[in-house]
Amino acid sequence: MSSNSSTQAEVRVRFAPSPTGLLHIGGLRSALFNWLWARHNHGQFILRLEDTDRTRLVPGAEDQIIRSLQALGLEPDEGPELGGEYGPYRQSDRLNMYREQAQKLLETGALYRCWCPPERLTSLREAAQRAGKAFVYDRHCLTAENQSDAREPHVLRFRIPEAPQSVVWDDAVRGRLSFETATLDDFVALKADGYPTYHFANVVDDHLMAISHVLRADEWIPSTPNIYSCLLHSAGRHRYTRTYRPFKAPPAARNYLNVTVLNLSRNM
Repeated sequence: MSSNSSTQAEVRVRFAPSPTGLLHIGGLRSALFNWLWARHNHGQFILRLEDTDRTRLVPGAEDQIIRSLQALGLEPDEGPELGGEYGPYRQSDRLNMYREQAQKLLETGALYRCWCPPERLTSLREAAQRAGKAFVYDRHCLTAENQSDAREPHVLRFRIPEAPQSVVWDDAVRGRLSFETATLDDFVALKADGYPTYHFANVVDDHLMAISHVLRADEWIPSTPNIYSCLLHSAGRHRYTRTYRPFKAPPAARNYLNVTVLNLSRNM
């Protein structure tokens, strides 16, 4: 894979579906707006398959996603079938990249090992639910007497800063938004099977693929603080200075999208 050579002015957007189901109208909307933004700015439209949730993969979903985009004229400039200088374009083929980044963050203390069995975590979640509180991991494995051998199965968790901080970003549609880090959990970055979680892989890939804009539906806004936490932990190593923009289509655009999809479907 070549180094990040994209200039700041170049527009590079991505549609990153998970092949845990067939492409639906919501995913198609995201693909369409990313494709339009790339074409409007003479940029690049990238297809990236986020297939790290191995237990939920649907046979044939990957092929259906690729063929649907082709049938609707939303063909990517880079992707699993086309290749490109920022590949591979399946997350399952990028595991070494995630492990390399995780090792760097582990060495700085931004990540830590957690050996807690599922039964203990379930018990903690149930206790939090009974108390009417959001589940927050208790950092049990940060205490020396609770740690095990690094060769034993474990996950890697992000260590959210203990001092409360405000995560602030400028949303291209909603304006300035913020969350408090005190509400965030020490979420998992790398699972016991060696696969990354969505939040971690998403940030690593967007940086290494030089993604300039992220256009998504606004139901994804609550995930933004975790993504920004990844960026903050990576400060000093990653040159990730581009704008993160959750996207919600205005009513007029939604109407236009519905008409466009119907027209395209009739011509297929």
